[in-house]
Amino acid sequence: MLPTNLASRQLGKLWITQQMYHNIEPTFAKYPFSRHVTEAFSATVEFTDAGNEYLLSWQFVTTKSDVIDRCRDHMCDVLMTNLFYPIESTTIREPYENTLLHQMISKTGDHVNLVVGIFPSPTRTVLVSRQILHDEAWGIVPKQRNRLAWFEFVTTPLGFIHIRAVLQCSHRITNHGPVDMPVEASMWGCDLRGVPPPLWESRLRRDVLGLMPISLAKVKTILGV
Repeated sequence: MLPTNLASRQLGKLWITQQMYHNIEPTFAKYPFSRHVTEAFSATVEFTDAGNEYLLSWQFVTTKSDVIDRCRDHMCDVLMTNLFYPIESTTIREPYENTLLHQMISKTGDHVNLVVGIFPSPTRTVLVSRQILHDEAWGIVPKQRNRLAWFEFVTTPLGFIHIRAVLQCSHRITNHGPVDMPVEASMWGCDLRGVPPPLWESRLRRDVLGLMPISLAKVKTILGV
C-alpha cells in the first residue's frame, strides 16, 4: 500500500523502484537479448490461473539524445496503456528527485497508476516502472492491470544509444479478480463469440501477437527513433 503521508509515500516509491533496479539483470537474463544484433523483438502470452500475462522484450539502437527523457515522460504511451488511442494531456504526477507517477484512466477503463524510477550514470541509465496496485490516495480501484517495465540505455563513445526493454502486463483485474476471458479478449480486438472455449487461448494469442509489430512501431515513433 502506497500511503498518503508525503514522506512515507516518497520512501515507498523509492523502495519499489530500487527493488526493480536491482532485479534488472536477472529479469533481462530470461529474455532473448543479443549483443550481436542492433534490433530484435519478442512477444508471448502466458496463461495462468490468475489470468493472462503479456510479455514483451525489444532492443534497438538510436542516436537521439532525448530518448531517455521521452521514455520517462511518455511512459503511458510506451507501455501501451491506452492501446492505440492517443493520450491528449500529460499524465505526470508527483515528480520528485528521481521518481514520478503517471496517472490516467485508459480508453477501456483501466486505472493506470505507474511509478517510474530513474537511475542515471554517464554511460548507462536505467528506467523502471510498475503499477501501484494499492494506493491510499486513490482508494478502491475497480479496474487495473499489473504492469512492470525495465529499460536500459547504454551510450557508446561514438554516441550510439543501445536500448533494451522488458515489458510485462497482466490480465485486467477487478475487486473480484480477473475478468472473464471473452471480456479480456474484446479489449484487444479479439472476438471470442462462436469460438469453442478450448480454443480461446490460441485465438487470443494469435490476435494479440498480431498487434505486437504495430505496437513496437508506435513505441519507436513515441521515442522519436
